[in-house]
Amino acid sequence: MKRKKVGIIGCGAIGRVIGEYLAEGKISHLKLDCAYDIDPKRLDSLTDKYQIKKAKNVDEVVKRVDLVVESANVSVVRELLVKCVEHRKDVLVISIGGLLDCQDLFPKAEKAGIKILAPSGAISGIDAVKAANVGKIKRITLTTYKPPKGLEGVNYIAQRGIDLTNIHEDTEVFYGTVREAVKNFPKNINVAATVSLAAGMPKDMFVRIVASPSLKNNIHELKVEGKHGTIITRTENVPSPKNPKTSFMAVLSALRKLQDYDRSGLLIGT
Repeated sequence: MKRKKVGIIGCGAIGRVIGEYLAEGKISHLKLDCAYDIDPKRLDSLTDKYQIKKAKNVDEVVKRVDLVVESANVSVVRELLVKCVEHRKDVLVISIGGLLDCQDLFPKAEKAGIKILAPSGAISGIDAVKAANVGKIKRITLTTYKPPKGLEGVNYIAQRGIDLTNIHEDTEVFYGTVREAVKNFPKNINVAATVSLAAGMPKDMFVRIVASPSLKNNIHELKVEGKHGTIITRTENVPSPKNPKTSFMAVLSALRKLQDYDRSGLLIGT
């Protein structure tokens, strides 16, 4: 089997780990061809170590490779998808929240014959949510518990005058829709977008974010009610060994998606 070329856009927490994994030949049917990041230091730290091509921009990455891995931020997702559709290139999206405003591009991607890969990320139960969506989902509630420190630097928190250093018990700091959650917590709640997309963008999906001073790691509790019955999952995440700001499951999920990419034989779930 000819190894397909992969290009990475964004060499931060997850992109760096994916890049190293590919560059070290740990996925036999894929090879890292190039990478791009707006931060030269992050780009150099990956490309210099493994002698990988430094792309000058997003366009160069898309044109060079078979599969693009986006691990930058939600703001680049739509523009990247447009380019991938135009050049008929598959793309794996880490910043899932960016896909919420790209629904008009999904049919175009299908017509172009390309894949938009969205890993399950740091939450369990996505296969079950997709199955439930074949029937009828009535209501979804996602409750995310985070240590207060994990919410530092979020504008939404500052604008509402929430003092994270003065939280001594579980405190709800946000309740709203998926779009509101992704807009106000773009780096904290990608899992909400993943659940929403798997469920077919239901109107009756709500997100709670709770600051919990007793926690060191993030917890996601998902409740899905519908004709299938009730699905309840709880995912307790540990930080990635190489970057404590990223859940290890988010990294592993992306790597698993790449392992299954373009393969035949037994494929269980997504």
